[in-house]
This record gives sequence, C-alpha cells and structure tokens, in this order.
Amino acid sequence: MKPIELKTPPEQVQTITRAIFDVVKEHGPLTIADTWEHIKVSSFSLPPSPSSLI
Repeated sequence: MKPIELKTPPEQVQTITRAIFDVVKEHGPLTIADTWEHIKVSSFSLPPSPSSLI
C-alpha cells in the first residue's frame, strides 16, 4: 500500500488539521462523520466531504 498523495496545499492541510484537532479536543472521541459535521458548522470553510482532500 503506497502513501496517499494530497492535492491540498500544505498551508491548507495545516489549517484543516488544526480545525479537526480542535473539534476532537473539545468534543471528545468522535466518528469521522461526526467530526466532519462539527467542522462544517464552524466558520472554517471545507470541501463537501473528507475524501475531497485526497
């Protein structure tokens, strides 16, 4: 299995990673779908699905 190559610029990856970390830190263990829902309602602008990032 080879590594995933992201199409997202490194700066945006860092911002997205921080937003996801903050959601999990604030709301505890979550499923990927629950985490995505919390991020979508935040002021952070993301693609429509997590798979859009790869």
